[in-house]
Parts: sequence; C-alpha cells; structure tokens
Amino acid sequence: DSALFHIFDDRDRAAYVRSLYGATHPGSVVHVLALSDAGRGFGPEVSEATIRGAFEGTGWEIEDLATVTYRGVVT
Repeated sequence: DSALFHIFDDRDRAAYVRSLYGATHPGSVVHVLALSDAGRGFGPEVSEATIRGAFEGTGWEIEDLATVTYRGVVT
C-alpha cells in the first residue's frame, strides 16, 4: 500500500483490510504507508489508533508501526 489506506473512511478501510486478507496467503506481509495525523496537515490523515483498529481481529498482526518520511510529488 503506497499512500492509499488513509483515503478511506471507516467502512471502506474495513473492506480494504478484508480484501488484503483475501488477496494474500497465510504468512504474507503487507506494508502500509499512510499519512499520519501527526504530520503536516496535508490531505486525509489517520491516527495510530485508526490503523490498529482497522487491522484488529482481522487475521493480521501488526509487527511494527513506525514513523517514516514519504517523499513524493503532488500534482
């Protein structure tokens, strides 16, 4: 996921997480890059609690949740 997760509302996030589960095999790893609510205030943002809540009880295990710098060009 490259800056996609944060654009969804709660219902669509749940559907997205289910689709990830359905499109992968047991033991798969998914990397999610999302705009944090602790960021610059640009675009839709999500909190750590929102990310954890979206994946809770879905068969996914969050191994690491960290802040990184995402560099891109906005057009």
